Amino acid sequence: KFMVICSYFEIYNERLRDLLDPTRRVKKRGPGPEKVAELQIKESKALGVYVKGLHEVVVEHEEKVLELMLQGNNMRTQGETKMNARSSRSHSIFTMKIHQKDVDDDTRSVFARLNLVDLAGSENVRKSEVEGLQMEEAKKINTSLLALGQVVYALTQGSQSGRHVPYRDSKLT
Repeated sequence: KFMVICSYFEIYNERLRDLLDPTRRVKKRGPGPEKVAELQIKESKALGVYVKGLHEVVVEHEEKVLELMLQGNNMRTQGETKMNARSSRSHSIFTMKIHQKDVDDDTRSVFARLNLVDLAGSENVRKSEVEGLQMEEAKKINTSLLALGQVVYALTQGSQSGRHVPYRDSKLT
């Protein structure tokens, strides 16, 4: 037996927002996103790192997974810049949790998690000619991508170097 559970959230200006929240159906037009509940990253020994309050949906077929991806994509924060008519202003993470249980032996089960990450592209502020709110969005995007690069670099150096891995420098990492 299999059970698949999906969730989808975005990181916009270092704030986490649920893209599958059933109370958030209509996206506001304009440069900034509508007011929505902000989620928090938590950590526990049992669960590891998780997002508290994130809406999860049990899916029974692959069409539902695609439907949830489209629903979430429609809720993502986007804006127009000089370089891109539909510029993503956030990073997003679509997660599928899979629980497999052996029907012949109840003591055997396997858990897996697949994270699909869509990173917002780094932004050259001068070329995109953004101002105001979009300038702040660009700064946050570039800062989080830099933090990700620093984490990857620290991890590639190996544990022998004793190098600190700066996971907590951004919500993305």
